Parts: sequence; structure tokens; C-alpha cells
Amino acid sequence: MSNTKLTDFDRSVLARLRGKRLTAAEVADRMTADVDTDTVSERLHRMADDDLVRELDGGDGAGDGSDDTVRAGRYALTESGRRVLQAPNTAAADEAIDLPPDVRRTLAESPVGVDCIETLKHAFTFLREWGEATVPELKAGVFPETSTGYRDADEWWDDCARAALAELPHIDPGDAKSAGDGDAGPFWRYVGDSIADGTVDDTNTDGRAVLRGRDGGPRYANLTHVLVTRKVTAEQRLAAAAAFDALRRRGEATTEELRAAAAEAVTETGGQPPDDRWLREELPELLGDVPSVDRRDAERWAFIGDW
Repeated sequence: MSNTKLTDFDRSVLARLRGKRLTAAEVADRMTADVDTDTVSERLHRMADDDLVRELDGGDGAGDGSDDTVRAGRYALTESGRRVLQAPNTAAADEAIDLPPDVRRTLAESPVGVDCIETLKHAFTFLREWGEATVPELKAGVFPETSTGYRDADEWWDDCARAALAELPHIDPGDAKSAGDGDAGPFWRYVGDSIADGTVDDTNTDGRAVLRGRDGGPRYANLTHVLVTRKVTAEQRLAAAAAFDALRRRGEATTEELRAAAAEAVTETGGQPPDDRWLREELPELLGDVPSVDRRDAERWAFIGDW
């Protein structure tokens, strides 16, 4: 980054872009303080250089850098910008998570602790952005991005998220019996209407923001990003998510062990496991694209995440 120090004003600007695509003028209009468009435009330009936001008009941020170009374009968060907003203990982190009133009321009345409630806000937003996710995807997409008092993603899911998330409005936890296995259970779904509840201005947002490298190559934001981008079937998605979760739990695994975990997870839900060709050829390709996964060689894998 060219400027790594972010002010509270910068974070407030980023918060206004959460789930939205706005011009500098539209961001300025949404600020609680009296801020002029030129000031917001200058900060957006700097944060675009830092890869926290990207300009959508004019080649997705490939403008000439002039003031007119910056003012004219609409901006959206990159995955780096999203991660900044999810940093704990900042006003912008809570401000960025725009929840429907009934969800906020349910959380306020929930018997779980404050730490758990903060993670549930992120889990709700994750499902709203992606539409649906398996249990391993929720663990991978939510737990690393929140500050919790839980030992690991499994303890977080078992002691906090599983029951409380199922009680939130607009969330369909799927088959409760299968969901209880904590591994590759059914899809948890967001069944609300983001436009109707006023929390998202544009339905064309589904969490696919890419953490772009300076080399220009694409990087996937998380496990869900990989699976949705690759357009796998429901059974393949369950299988790949289970394989990833098995690797996360073990730390290291062989290719054969991951294939077995993938096939077993689908069978346990009553589905038909993917065919041998998919397990042999496509599953390793999917796993190789997932952040925190390292393929040591053709037969050995390692989980290198710090969560």
C-alpha cells in the first residue's frame, strides 16, 4: 500500500460502501458529518491506490487518475477493504454491518454473549451476500474475520453460532438433523429481501470481491468464493467443503484422505457422491485455489491458515 495509515474518516468512507456501489458525491451525502465531495473523492482516490476500493466505471478502476475520472466513477470495496471494515474494536466495523431491524432486535434479546453476537452479525451478512453456504464455508468465511473468545472455528460453531444463527430472521438453517453434524451439513440460506429491508442498494453484490495481487493475478477471497466461481453442483460443493474442513481439522492430509472425506460427507446427507473422475481431477484443483490450503505435492496437503 502507498498509505497504510487509515483515519476514522477513511473507515467511515469505507463503511458507506459496504454492499454498495457509489460515487464520491453519493458517499459524501451519506456521511453523518458535513463533508464535501472533493474531500471524499480525494480519499477514495488514495484508497484505490491502496487497493481498498476499486473504481467500477472506466474499466473497473483503470482510469487515468485525474480528478474528473475519480469523481465520475462509482466505487466498490475490494476484499482488502472488506477486511479492514471487519477489523475488531472499530466503530466502522459495526457501522459497516447493516442489519434489518428485526435481526437487530433478535440479537439484542439473545442470551448469548457480546462476543458471540458480534460474530453472528458477520455470519448473517455472509449469508446475505452469498445466498447460501455449507457449515464449513461459514466457519471459513466468518470465523477468521472476527475477534472471538473461542478456541477455534469448531468451538465457535458449536458454542455460539449453530443455535443462535438458526434463530435469526431471514435465515433458513435447512434440515436440523443434518445441520447438527457440524461438518458438511445442508446449505444454510438467506431467505430475506435485502432491497426491501433497505440494507443493500444493489442486488448485484454477492461477496465475490477479489483480493487482487499487485501482479494482477486473481486471488479468491475464501472457500465460498472458489466454489461459487467454479459453478460446482450442490453435491460437489458439499464434497469440496467437507474435504477442506477435514484438512483444516487435521492440519495435514493425503489426497486420498481428502477424497474419502468428500465422498463420505455427501453420502451422509443422503446424496450421491461425485464420480471418481471429479474426485480425482477436479477436487484437487478446487482445493488448490482455496486460501490457507497448500498442496505440498501430488499426494500431500497442508492447512496453513492461522485460525
